Amino acid sequence: MAEENNSKMMETQMLQQQMQNIMMQKENTRLQLLDIENAIKEVKDAKGEVYKTSGIVFIKSDKDTILKELEEKKNDLDIRMKSLDKREETFKKQIMGTQDKE
Repeated sequence: MAEENNSKMMETQMLQQQMQNIMMQKENTRLQLLDIENAIKEVKDAKGEVYKTSGIVFIKSDKDTILKELEEKKNDLDIRMKSLDKREETFKKQIMGTQDKE
């Protein structure tokens, strides 16, 4: 009986660690989305020449091209956030399931 409880407790701890990892990934993704949204606003409001970075080099680029690239990155991050939301929900249910068994 004690071995079974120990196993359930370890499973719950492992799920909680994975959940914490997902929450950190979500926060990182949220911050990246915020940066992209701010960049999109800045590019839209920009008058004149627009530059983008490639490593440590600034490259003059077309405003529409930069906006398209930023929108694609934003779309990718939105998809990632939705995926992380689903994974978080799955882990919440699994954690609740292991706690109900105790």
